[in-house]
Parts: sequence; C-alpha cells; structure tokens
Amino acid sequence: MTEKFSSREESLSLIQDTQNIPTLPDRFLKIREITTHPHSNSDDLSAIIETDLATASTLLKIANSASYNPHGRMLASLSHAIARLGVSASAEVAMSMSLLQIFITTESIHRVHALWAHAYAVGILSKHFYQRLKTPLTTHISTVFMMCLLHDVGQVILTTRVDQGYFDRDLPSLHSQALCDAEQSLYGIDHAEVGALILEIWNMPDILIQSTLNHHKTSDDSAHNLCKLAELFVQQNWPNLRHIEEVHQLLHYSPADKIDAILQASPAFQKYLA
Repeated sequence: MTEKFSSREESLSLIQDTQNIPTLPDRFLKIREITTHPHSNSDDLSAIIETDLATASTLLKIANSASYNPHGRMLASLSHAIARLGVSASAEVAMSMSLLQIFITTESIHRVHALWAHAYAVGILSKHFYQRLKTPLTTHISTVFMMCLLHDVGQVILTTRVDQGYFDRDLPSLHSQALCDAEQSLYGIDHAEVGALILEIWNMPDILIQSTLNHHKTSDDSAHNLCKLAELFVQQNWPNLRHIEEVHQLLHYSPADKIDAILQASPAFQKYLA
C-alpha cells in the first residue's frame, strides 16, 4: 500500500484539470437555495425532486419507515412524503442523493454509495447531538450538517480523478490520521486536502472548506468537535452502512441513551449541556 501511485504534482494536475473537473449538480444548488430561502415550501422542493426517481423513491422509503410511520399509514405521493418528513429533512436527503450524480460512472459506485451513507449518517447524528445541547453553538445547525456531509468528499475525488482503484485498496479500513498518512504515501496528497480543493473550486463557503481540510485534526471549535463525535459513533456502531435510507432506521432502533451517552461523556460539551 505504501508504494507510490502518483506524485503530488501529478495528483494535483489530475484533480485540478479544468477540462474534466466535476461540477456540483444543479439539483444540489437549487435544493440548497431552498433551504436558505425564507419563503420556500414543500411544493418548491417537490418540483425539483420529482424528476429524479432515485431521490423520490428514497424519500418515500424513509417517510414510510417505522421512524416516521409508526401507525402504518403508507404514503404513495412525494409531496405527502415531504410533508411528513419536513422540508429541512427532505432537503438533506435530496442534497445527499444529488451528490451521487457526479460519480455515477465510477466502477466503485457501491463504495461511493456507502461513503455518502456514512457522511449522511454523521450529519444526521450531529444534528441529533446539536438538538440535545441546552446552549446552542455559534455555528448554525444546517451548517454543521453540511460540514459532516462534505467532510469525506476528497475520497470520492481521489477515486474518480486520480486512482480508480482507490476503494479496492485497504484504504477504507483505515481512519483518521492513518488514512491520511497512507494517502500521502500513495498520492502525495490526502483526501482532506483534496476535499478542500474541490470545495474551493465549487465556491463553497470558507467554513466548509476549512472544516473539510481540518476534519482529522484537533480543534477547539465546537462544531468541528460535534462532527468528530458523531463520526466516532457511526464508525463504532454503524460501520456497514450501504444506503442513505438505512440511517433513519438505525437511529430509530438504536437506544437513545446509548447515542446520548457519547455526548454526555464528552468533556468538550459539558458547558453546553449544563
């Protein structure tokens, strides 16, 4: 695994190739705009999602799951599913699904699905933790979700731009600094830096660029630490995620005290829980 695959210069050249660089899907940008517009509603969101069968199907699966449908009242309408889930939660699913469009041709698409499911789970869990805090963070909850959703985007860029065999190596079994060190040995660059580069190219806010660049580093920032705490729980308890719709089922069936215990035991959040 330590045998060099490409130099840093070669990797950067492939990642920053302006002729072939992936762009954010229009659907992602439109959905993100809806989440920030004060007068947007479920009809606006439905109009964007209804043309994408995969996203519409996923929303229906989640809306009809035990998490949101304890009385067994099944829905067959996308607009009704969005109404049941809420615009915010529906938009988060839709944004996560839209990112798959960029990488749909990769040979390791099943690994990419699993990666986005992991990122989505970290985002959802970070929101769960956020809502348990008695004192809110200075970073908005929607921004914390996006920090989590995009934190590993560099891994997918590496497999689509630099090494199509990225997910066929034993890299996915590594975490944190061990993963970054292995990537540095192979490509002269790690997924955190790659992720920050692509987010900068996509003109994403600096807070998302910096959180992606530094997500494996220690920090005093509470939003950063909330994401790391959520990722630790997902790695330890939900390691085999394959699809986004699994996340709400796992959250529903996991004991609340087990989930909350990791937050309550964290010294970094004691002042927010008091």
